Amino acid sequence: MFTFKTNAAGLKTISVVSLLGETVTEIKTAEQTLSIDLGDKARGVYFVNMTNEKGQRTTAKLIVR
Repeated sequence: MFTFKTNAAGLKTISVVSLLGETVTEIKTAEQTLSIDLGDKARGVYFVNMTNEKGQRTTAKLIVR
């Protein structure tokens, strides 16, 4: 499980994407702190994409061990 924190207010979409480009999970939320459990996913590298309501996008790399 990992916790994602942001200072961005308002509605945002957070998605976790595998290296193959498959969307593993996608959540729409207005919360600034969100916990996502990837315990049932394969080990490897994933990308966490956050898009705010203005369409601005931020991407971070996540390593699941």
